[in-house]
Amino acid sequence: MLMRLLLPIASVVISIAGLSYVADFHAWSGLAGDKLAPMMQAMEAAVWLAAAWLFNRLVVLVFWEGFVTHVLGRAPPRLIIQLGSIIVFLLAVSGILRFVFGEPITAIWAASGAAGVVIGFALQRLILDTFSGFAIHLEQPFKVGDWINVHHGTPKGFVGRVSETNWRTTRLYTTENNVVIIPNSLLTTAIVTNYSIPETIASFDMDFVLDFSISTDRAERVLLAALISSIGPNGPLASPKPKVRVNGVTDNGVQYRLSYHLDPSEVSPGRARDTVARAVLKHIGQAGLSLSYPRRDLFLARMPWRHKNWRYLKDQIRQLGSISLFAEFEEDDLEFIAKHMSVHEMEQQSVIVRQGEAGDSMFILAEGLLEVFIEQPDGTQARVADLQPGMFFGEKSLLTGQSRSATVICVAESMVCEITKNCIMTLLERKPELAESLGRAVVARDIQNEQALMYATKEEIEAKVASSIGDVVARIRQFFGR
Repeated sequence: MLMRLLLPIASVVISIAGLSYVADFHAWSGLAGDKLAPMMQAMEAAVWLAAAWLFNRLVVLVFWEGFVTHVLGRAPPRLIIQLGSIIVFLLAVSGILRFVFGEPITAIWAASGAAGVVIGFALQRLILDTFSGFAIHLEQPFKVGDWINVHHGTPKGFVGRVSETNWRTTRLYTTENNVVIIPNSLLTTAIVTNYSIPETIASFDMDFVLDFSISTDRAERVLLAALISSIGPNGPLASPKPKVRVNGVTDNGVQYRLSYHLDPSEVSPGRARDTVARAVLKHIGQAGLSLSYPRRDLFLARMPWRHKNWRYLKDQIRQLGSISLFAEFEEDDLEFIAKHMSVHEMEQQSVIVRQGEAGDSMFILAEGLLEVFIEQPDGTQARVADLQPGMFFGEKSLLTGQSRSATVICVAESMVCEITKNCIMTLLERKPELAESLGRAVVARDIQNEQALMYATKEEIEAKVASSIGDVVARIRQFFGR
């Protein structure tokens, strides 16, 4: 504080010393008073200005930065401090005119008032912005660092972090690394959403429209799984939990609203929106769905299904063919499996398999999201992976009778397809050569999952498969009695 007072104090001392020197010189020299009058007036004006500077600095340090900051718990608005400084110097100028130059203050203020009216008409927009800035600083609808959305001019408004509010404008640092300069008068007339109050965590929404033919239960299951899978450093927060609800019906289909929470100071709303959208598109694609769009179709025959569904045989065959385990199967083999597999709808937090228990079936995740846990030596459960739609698990229990190697739990409502030992046994009785195809797929998957072979070449992986496939095929045939 003393360092900031040093220059004002020095200016007061110097100006008073200068005034005293001029007075002493006048008395010593005996010159006429009118000859030294301009110098005396200049030194007196300097004393007034230096004193105003010192007084203003004391007001800033003691009142604004001391008392007001302590009471409010935050620094006062810079615009208010600047206004106070202007008033102090205006009073000092008035004192100079009255007591140094002997001019009547009332006449000066009257003349300046008339001039102010003329200037006010010419600069009314600038003055409106300035007084709007005063209102913003007094009301404090937002502060520097807050994330706000100014709903004006564009469908989504101007979203950004407040970097500064000055006399005329407010500056927003946007998610596109740009600075948007908004006049204060616009801010006082627009609707402003402050994402940073009353808490730093804010809620955001995204809408997606799906076809009327898709059941709401299925749509909510797929969308919720996608929303949960997007949780992370570049996406929504895990708590509060994301939600999916039906928001309305449009001409194109049913509108679903995805609600999630962010800390805008950690991840920008635009980046989180990108993460959520990518997850949704991935999940609805894996589920065989698509977003609704305006269309007008004319069918001269039976209208085809617009969306794939794991409950229909034709779609089951197509989906099974896209899984690496059955990549070498013929269509009739896939049809046989599809006819004999069962489809289960699982509730959230349902346990599909437990580590260590016996099993003779495998599962394919059709829709939803699963988590994989492995028990540690100390008895705790460690989460090791997520299973997205289209992934399968439990194939070793199905083909070799091994006990379950992990615990799999539903993160959201999910749909899983189960293929049992009896199904594969009947299939191998018809085509024993399929045992080698299954064994090759199992070995290839194990090798690709090994951390040590993450950077292995294609030739090295093929050589490893060739050396291991014999043992796996033998175990498959032994398990099925072939």
